[in-house]
Amino acid sequence: GSSLVVVALSNVSLSLGAADAPIATLTNGEGLFVVKTAGLAGRLSGTVEVAVPGDAFVFTGTFGIEVNTTNQPVDQAFVIDDQVITLTMDRANAVRVVGTDVTLTVAGQTLTADFAFEQVIDGDGVKSIRVAVANGSIDLGAGLVTVSNVEGALFIFEEKATPTSVGVTRLAAMLSADVAFDLPDVQFLGDFGITINTSTEPVNTSFAVGATTVNLTVDAGPYLQVTGTGVSLSVLGQSISGDFTVTQSTDVATGTSVLVVTVDNGAINLGGGTALVAVTDVVGSITVTSAGVAASLAARVDISLPGVSISSAFTLEINTGTDPVANDLVNLPGGQFLRLTATGLTVDIVGQQLAGDFTIEQLTQTDGSNLTRIALANVSLNLGDGLVNVTDGSGFFVLSGAGAAGRLATTVSVTIPDVSFTGSFEVEVNTTNAIVDETIRVGASMTTLTLPVGPYVRVAGTDVRLTLGAQS
Repeated sequence: GSSLVVVALSNVSLSLGAADAPIATLTNGEGLFVVKTAGLAGRLSGTVEVAVPGDAFVFTGTFGIEVNTTNQPVDQAFVIDDQVITLTMDRANAVRVVGTDVTLTVAGQTLTADFAFEQVIDGDGVKSIRVAVANGSIDLGAGLVTVSNVEGALFIFEEKATPTSVGVTRLAAMLSADVAFDLPDVQFLGDFGITINTSTEPVNTSFAVGATTVNLTVDAGPYLQVTGTGVSLSVLGQSISGDFTVTQSTDVATGTSVLVVTVDNGAINLGGGTALVAVTDVVGSITVTSAGVAASLAARVDISLPGVSISSAFTLEINTGTDPVANDLVNLPGGQFLRLTATGLTVDIVGQQLAGDFTIEQLTQTDGSNLTRIALANVSLNLGDGLVNVTDGSGFFVLSGAGAAGRLATTVSVTIPDVSFTGSFEVEVNTTNAIVDETIRVGASMTTLTLPVGPYVRVAGTDVRLTLGAQS
């Protein structure tokens, strides 16, 4: 029942801009305002246009104008011509342009969100635009990757980096977001952000937002990137930790859109809590399609077991789909697998150098425990400066919490004066009390390991010949 001063406005026009470039304009505006001791508050409707010079970024949607000079939230109901009108507004800048479910197109990507534009001043005292972002989302790869809960602020400002770019309107931002894959056996865990820069120059500036100074530093663009630092990517039950960037690009050969996840500073722990196989320095790109994810990544592998030492560069191969994958980044057979491969690797075993091709996989078993599989091909070992040569070796070993099992087959030759020893040997070991039946790909061929219940160690030789002088 208390009295209230309400003011009706018409033929209102206003403009918010970056430097001398108008960004958001209102013409033929009209609306009602509540007048209080602290100031006035209200909304204006009319013809609102949000237009940015150039084509680096485009806003599309329906906008309105909010004015609140009270420096406090407003929740006021009043009656005009027997009609109850409720005015609810957040504490905000004096004037802002607001839009719900508006799209921002930048660097070929589309961000849909609620936007609120307000005038701010940059570190050089030049007018700029701050755009608050809420309820944002980005659809990448036709729904394969969903970016949701996008929040933060964009800044629209005049470029001042180089003489040729002065006066060009730019947009830059660092936003928070949630990222999820819509694929089986693939999941992201951690905090992500969105970085935007429409400029070819890096941005390092500040803006006065009310009584707060906001600093903005981003690398040179142009791009819209979804990034996560220190997050993890779960693939086929294994976790790759590192720094990830999700981008959508175009395949130059086919012209189709390709979703790529770039990893840097990656690491995997294979073999349980105390790593039997430590994988670090993982770097490269992962392609994402409706069939799954596929990658050939560079990595470093360290294996430390009693008497065995490996520290070398490997390739981390991933294919969560069942079909082969061939594109600009990978050429892999059908999966599913996450494995480490190396060709011509040298391994130190009890001071001796064993060379060969290696493949290492880890699987999560139905009981939740880990199983590490190691396959070898083209194995060779030279002992005693050529006196003993081991060649044509191949092997397959499995490591788990229950023990180890495997088979190693080689050809052995011993050459010393008046003594010759040749033959093919096979060593089988199973320290577990279970049957072993595993298959793994080494190079282009499949290798199978089938062993009966252990524990045991067996050595067998075929076509073995020992020659002493003229006797054989």
